[in-house]
Amino acid sequence: MEENKVNEFVFTWVIENFIFCSQRDVLPSPIFIANNIEESKWVVLLYPRGWNDTNYIVVCLKNMDDDPIEHGINIEFQLTDGSETLTTSKVDNHLFNKKSACTFPNYFPRNAISRSDKVRDVFLPGGNLRLRVRLWYPDTKIAKYAHCFAKTRIEVEKMCFVWSLEEFNYLQPDVNKIFPITSASGTSPLESMRFFWTSKMYSCDEMTSEIVLQAKDNTMCTCKLSVIDVKGRSIQIVKDEKYFNGDDKVQIWILPHCFRRDNGWLEEIHT
Repeated sequence: MEENKVNEFVFTWVIENFIFCSQRDVLPSPIFIANNIEESKWVVLLYPRGWNDTNYIVVCLKNMDDDPIEHGINIEFQLTDGSETLTTSKVDNHLFNKKSACTFPNYFPRNAISRSDKVRDVFLPGGNLRLRVRLWYPDTKIAKYAHCFAKTRIEVEKMCFVWSLEEFNYLQPDVNKIFPITSASGTSPLESMRFFWTSKMYSCDEMTSEIVLQAKDNTMCTCKLSVIDVKGRSIQIVKDEKYFNGDDKVQIWILPHCFRRDNGWLEEIHT
């Protein structure tokens, strides 16, 4: 290899709305060409829910050429927020045969992005995943590099409703207030939401909220539930998310209990 040959290639792949990714199968990147590494063609294969262990995200780099790569290649996957590298995984001097792949089976634990909003905002800023792949020849001095950028967007439908639960504080336990959920696209699996009081032995009634849905496809849902007081202030009382298998069966999503009937501030809420 010539000393002045550009011997490093960087591919950056941004997946918008990855936080809502419900895909179990492989999510492929656009195919890219590393013109400074034997004009080779590549694709990144991302498994959002792993292979055998759904607790880990799996990433692969697959060569798409009909012939093997002549030289060994160093490969480095980086998870980045755009300004700094958050995690790094590396394989040195990997030899690629015809259309073979290099796999990182336990690249990143899913619970690292689901523990809290604070942690999630670090690894998925704005809900987006930014993955960077570096390819370079071993034992060479890297003076410059070529760079390619690609973006994939996961479709998300957001819905917002304001419902009035009149005299809700005076309802008998297990008497439902039911509200239909209407999707503008007509493709949402959500059907209705219901609210009711649940009696607790030796305790005050707790408000229960449930979402009824029928998912034909794998679906990731996030729900934020707020109340509005008489001064028009919005108070978030529930935030929850759940993954649903697309088995086309009616499912009930029970949200966390948010308050009891004897909460003093409940008297100040009118919706």
